[in-house]
Amino acid sequence: HPIPCRRTSAPWSKGERRFSCFSIHFHVVHFIEWFGKGSAFRIFFRMNSKRLVILLIAKINSNQIAQKALAWVVKAANYFQGIGSGSSVETSGELAILDRLGAKAVVFDVGANKGDFARVVLERVPDVQLHCFEPSVSTYRRLTSELAGRTVTLNNFGLAEKEGQQILYTNENESGMASLSPRTIAYRNLSLDQEERVVLKTLSGYCRANNISRIDLLKIDVEGHEMGVLLGGIELLRSQSIRYVLFEFGGCNIDSRTFFR
Repeated sequence: HPIPCRRTSAPWSKGERRFSCFSIHFHVVHFIEWFGKGSAFRIFFRMNSKRLVILLIAKINSNQIAQKALAWVVKAANYFQGIGSGSSVETSGELAILDRLGAKAVVFDVGANKGDFARVVLERVPDVQLHCFEPSVSTYRRLTSELAGRTVTLNNFGLAEKEGQQILYTNENESGMASLSPRTIAYRNLSLDQEERVVLKTLSGYCRANNISRIDLLKIDVEGHEMGVLLGGIELLRSQSIRYVLFEFGGCNIDSRTFFR
């Protein structure tokens, strides 16, 4: 029952208008029959427009394809708000901070991994004094290879609240998910079943040993133990010797039981 299609600009006759309205009603009724049960005409004529809209939305939301489409919309909206975009330096907003530092800034990359963040710092900050910290031996070797020939201080230990040694859990060598917590991430088909004993020092102790009185940017990405790094540098924070702090906050903080509240 197609709705009449006209290719002329002449006005419709009264009969054509009547037939057109009937055809539109007919199609809407069949649309409701397709989504729901019961008498379509009774639903269409007895429900007011607001309830009809609610019914249609409810039916669409119960549709699996529509749910996937709505999930994509939510994901896209979160991305453009910066939610969930912290996995890349280019999309996380960190570049804006780097551009504020100025020449000869002192930057600490705690949890340097393979050097992705460090490379960007070296490219964007003139004459930067960059200190990188990576406790895993295999990842540290990769970091050394990636930054070979660059002016940077590399440290094969991590930073924490207290000095000592702890177990670092990981799923593979050079993993970006290595953590001091035995995280539960089976939902991502991953298991942190490999262990490595690593050395940890404190931020304040490192600065004292190396005569560092200020830090322009403290970047921390240690998979849930960011608070430990900050507590190990509490003296620097109290004396306002750290200009900017960048840290990750996400699912890993659930496993380490570290929250804002």
